[in-house]
Amino acid sequence: MAADDKKQRDMGQLNIFHALEEFFLPLKNEKVRWEFEVLVRVLKLIDRIVHQAQNLSVYVEAKGITDIVAICRNPANYSEEVINEAATVITSVATKVKMNQQAYGKLGVQILLMLFKHNPTNEDLHELISQMIFSAAQNGLNNEMLIREGCEKILLKFLRESKVEHVLKFSCMGLAEISSMEGTLSYLDPPSEIKPYVIKTVMQSRVIPVLISLLQLGWPEVNSSVARILAAVADLGEVGLNEIVKNGGIVPLVKLLGDKDREVKEQALYTFGKILFGAGQYADAYIQYFFEERGEVPLLECILSKEVEVQVPALSILNNLTFQSENIEILRESGIEEKNEKIRKTS
Repeated sequence: MAADDKKQRDMGQLNIFHALEEFFLPLKNEKVRWEFEVLVRVLKLIDRIVHQAQNLSVYVEAKGITDIVAICRNPANYSEEVINEAATVITSVATKVKMNQQAYGKLGVQILLMLFKHNPTNEDLHELISQMIFSAAQNGLNNEMLIREGCEKILLKFLRESKVEHVLKFSCMGLAEISSMEGTLSYLDPPSEIKPYVIKTVMQSRVIPVLISLLQLGWPEVNSSVARILAAVADLGEVGLNEIVKNGGIVPLVKLLGDKDREVKEQALYTFGKILFGAGQYADAYIQYFFEERGEVPLLECILSKEVEVQVPALSILNNLTFQSENIEILRESGIEEKNEKIRKTS
């Protein structure tokens, strides 16, 4: 593997990109015919080479992406395999480049969405689109553009319809990033904050049952992302909380309290804090559901955490639970006094 990496790096340093320009001559001379099979191999080679940071810089400086973009802008003129490989190169460049990230992120998203309109059933393209949206959302440089282009709706569509693992993972991660965005959508009348606008779209799409079902798959990146999305939904108040609970959200959220990842536990605790004490008339029923699923067991483990982001909200939830006398006996049976003693000894 190291030898392959070195060869690819050396190929970039030898400026192989200029040598490959002849394969794109049909873009400049209509008399030269395309050889799609050869073009596919060339595009695959370029994608492998640009994975090296030094090679990517050479490629970007040489404006090699211009030819790839030209191919993607006319998808009807090429085979699906050519378009898939060209889209892969664009995604690799746009998600890995360190200079002009905003411009390349915008270019990558817009080119891939254009290809999606041309061929909406292409699953290879779905993976690239979800990956590209996640990357652009993660760097936070094109927030308003992503919403204007309807990227959150595309990810929701993938979550409802796709069975492809990588598409589901990238869609969850991308939606989690978009659900956490700050900023204002100034193009709306009246303008709207991004986060509540996106969460309302999530609610209207009826994707909450899908998100909750994905927690059963045990994918760490999905657990983390769904926990973040549900925490954002919980911020809507009773409407969002009821949507989570009625779709069976308590059971998987209890399991997330025992997750190895700090952020997953933190988000699950945040959501439970809302469910148990912010659901108005439903709060007592939700607390009962929580105890029926033995939610106090992983909750008590959380108060022993050395991470304050986990321990503090766990202690807050326990404190609120003890306001009701019937809860105290359940907590005693589950070992709250022993856990408190451990905290005292270590503090």
